[in-house]
Amino acid sequence: MHGTSGLVAAPQAKRLQLLLLAAMVLCSPVVSKAIVRSLLGSLIHPLSHRRECLSTLGRVFAWVEAAPDHTALKLPWDVAEELFCAALQLPVAVTNTRSPVSSDI
Repeated sequence: MHGTSGLVAAPQAKRLQLLLLAAMVLCSPVVSKAIVRSLLGSLIHPLSHRRECLSTLGRVFAWVEAAPDHTALKLPWDVAEELFCAALQLPVAVTNTRSPVSSDI
C-alpha cells in the first residue's frame, strides 16, 4: 500500500519488467508451453489488483491447458492478442483502497 493515498499495486518496476517480458514472448516466433505458463503465473499477482484485467486471459489459459508439453509452438493470433492486452493493462492495475463504498444497489 502506498502511504496515505491508499493505492495498492505490484511494484511499478515489476510491472514494467513483466510488460517487457510479455513483449519478448510475443516477438518470439515460437514459444514453449512452460514459457507461456510461467508468464501467466507472473501476470496473476499484478493484474489481481484490478480483477477485471484478469478477464482478458481466458483464451490463453485454455490454449496453455490444451498445448502439448515439450514442443515449440507458434502462438495463435487470439492468444497473442490476449497476452498483448493483458500486458498493456499492467500500468493501470492499481486499486485505491480509500475510495468510498456505495451502499446503494
